[in-house]
Amino acid sequence: MKKNLSPTLRYAVMQGLLWANVAAISGYLNPYLRDRGIPVTVIGLLIALSSVGGALLQPLTGQLADRPGKPTLKQIMLGILGIFAVFASVTAALHHGGGLPVAIACCLSMLTWQLLTPLVNAAALVDSPTAEQPNFPVARGIGSITYAAVFFSMGQLIHGRTWLVPLSMLVLMIPMILTVLRYPLPESRGGQTVRQENGGFFLMRYPRYCMILLGCLGVLIGHSVISHFAIQIVEAHGGQEPQMGAAMALACLMELPVMFGFGVLRKRFTALQMLAASSVFYVLKCIVTWMTTTMTGFYLVQLFQMPAFALQAVSAVLFISQEMAPEDAVKGQTWFSMATAAATILGSAVGGWLFDTYGMDALMRFATIASACGMAATFTALGMRPSRKSPDTP
Repeated sequence: MKKNLSPTLRYAVMQGLLWANVAAISGYLNPYLRDRGIPVTVIGLLIALSSVGGALLQPLTGQLADRPGKPTLKQIMLGILGIFAVFASVTAALHHGGGLPVAIACCLSMLTWQLLTPLVNAAALVDSPTAEQPNFPVARGIGSITYAAVFFSMGQLIHGRTWLVPLSMLVLMIPMILTVLRYPLPESRGGQTVRQENGGFFLMRYPRYCMILLGCLGVLIGHSVISHFAIQIVEAHGGQEPQMGAAMALACLMELPVMFGFGVLRKRFTALQMLAASSVFYVLKCIVTWMTTTMTGFYLVQLFQMPAFALQAVSAVLFISQEMAPEDAVKGQTWFSMATAAATILGSAVGGWLFDTYGMDALMRFATIASACGMAATFTALGMRPSRKSPDTP
């Protein structure tokens, strides 16, 4: 246990800081921009555009990280943090002016921070080439705790104090830079050689992984709708920012039993089986959110976060490590993050237009249908053969 403690705690700090800033940026982007005078349709479009940028840039960072030599994984992460520092500072400087300039700067900050997610996830697999790997589910659970703490705290304070959003970005960025500087990352993820190929050929080697990507895209569209339009959903249920903060913090806390108990689950079920199970609960979460009409009901909806998002988050990392060759691991994490970005694009752009044009009922119908399509694709993957020999049995 003692041998595992140090790398797990070290990695947990990185996950915690990653998700703390996600809570500050993505979690409160909608109410922040609305306070700065941006309509819901434009907010949805800006979130979608930032996700497009992330989806285009993530393959480049993933391919760079998989290559031997320079730049190293650490250098890439520090470079991303440096760019984020610029955009976050611009957001803070433009805050009082409001309008489109601050909205663009804030969305560029969110885009840049997105690039860290697959690299931080991949860091769990490269903590040290000679030591035991950190416990990813436990570390990811710490990330959920920090997300919940930041989200809840900001929910109680942000009303009339939206300047907390750019301030929190700057404050949380500093310990993240220090953590990456001290974290023992090797120079590259792959070996002495690397395959030079485009994304299409890379994906052709992993057909079952491609089907899982489609499945995750569908269920995460529904998840994106609930996350990015949480303030509109909460207001439709009679709440405001404090209630939104409490609900989303509760959702994060619901992730902890899965994160900390994942070692037991993986002994009984394969990663693919757990991904299929999570897709069912994503659909149920959308349906219940659609049907409930009170804040009490919406609080109860957050119970679905445990078997939906939490189970998917840790199962996906395990599935990728089993399904793919080691030299493709970062690219695999990157493409999964791209599916998340694509889900945000569709969920935000289409969702914002549906809400402004047709209302809440149309928004939740769209989320439910998309999640059901994702569930169908995930169950299709259950019948496909593994892309390579892997420890894929319970």
